[in-house]
Amino acid sequence: MNAAQSAGTIQLLLLLIILTIGALFFWTQHRAFLAVRPENRRMEPGLVWLQFIPLFGLGWQFYVIVKLSDSIRDDLNAPSGDSLFGDDPVPTHTRPTYGLGISYAILICISLLPLGLIKSLFSLAGLVLLIIYWIDVARYTKRLKNRIV
Repeated sequence: MNAAQSAGTIQLLLLLIILTIGALFFWTQHRAFLAVRPENRRMEPGLVWLQFIPLFGLGWQFYVIVKLSDSIRDDLNAPSGDSLFGDDPVPTHTRPTYGLGISYAILICISLLPLGLIKSLFSLAGLVLLIIYWIDVARYTKRLKNRIV
């Protein structure tokens, strides 16, 4: 195997790893939408997967972040059963997961610009915020699934 074939194999392996991680992340967002009661969903869960489309996905991630945040807030604040109050309310002026989500998305988009060495810092910061956002979405998903119905 020559150097070119070896490099191609490594690139293919890295692509598969990135796609797998992306699929797991999108699955977490998908599950979060499924945990929200249908009447409070601002977006259908299956539309999360449109983030896989090159270039379009960069913009679509912002839409998903906004809709997921609003769906979580609305569901936690919605009355259930015979109660007039939400199960586990959050202040109506807050947007759960929104700040982290928008921050990671902006940093990821900036890291794609030709900015020399500083783009590495944006990439690293975006990756860190992505992981924190992912954990936050999973935490809210668990909170939604554990609410009293």
